[in-house]
Amino acid sequence: MSFAEKARSPQPPDAEAQLDWLERGKQIANSFLSKSGDVATFATEIDNARCPSDINGTWTQTKSSESLCPILRNLGVPGFVCPIIDRVHTTLDITCIDRQGDFNSERFKPKVRIQDRTIFGTNFTEVSLDGEELEKLTKGGRKRYMLSGYLEQREDNSSAVVMQCRLFQRGEGWYTRQERFVVKETGELHERHLLGSEA
Repeated sequence: MSFAEKARSPQPPDAEAQLDWLERGKQIANSFLSKSGDVATFATEIDNARCPSDINGTWTQTKSSESLCPILRNLGVPGFVCPIIDRVHTTLDITCIDRQGDFNSERFKPKVRIQDRTIFGTNFTEVSLDGEELEKLTKGGRKRYMLSGYLEQREDNSSAVVMQCRLFQRGEGWYTRQERFVVKETGELHERHLLGSEA
């Protein structure tokens, strides 16, 4: 699916973000290095674990988006429903929440917050981009799944935000995966959906 940027969400100034960055960097580095002593690992962690700021903003779905029917059918959605879902227009509000606070704190974990809006209502998802799984309920509250998020480097050295749902109630190894990234050439947000099984 493709999304064109509608308008960038204004980012209110964070009082904590106005602190002396050099001093905060020293505190974070000292906290990490006291545990591992591995400077290379620390540098890699900092560089690779930032939510890509170019996905921030409000995005509106374009007409060129591909059908979701193949993945929906495999998830058990009746065939007659698929064309209806394909015609539903989606708007995304995406906000990156970068590292804040001390290395040991929950706020140090980079996160992404995504709100998707359709005529059927609004869905809100916030996930840490550290790969940690959290158990969630589906919107209807009937099924459970394990949600995790992480960043994946692309061939052009940009980052994709990946959200994965492990469908443990469906069976061992089943998962859905959503990738979101901005294509540099067009400035569009691309969203990829995958249903897979590791079994």
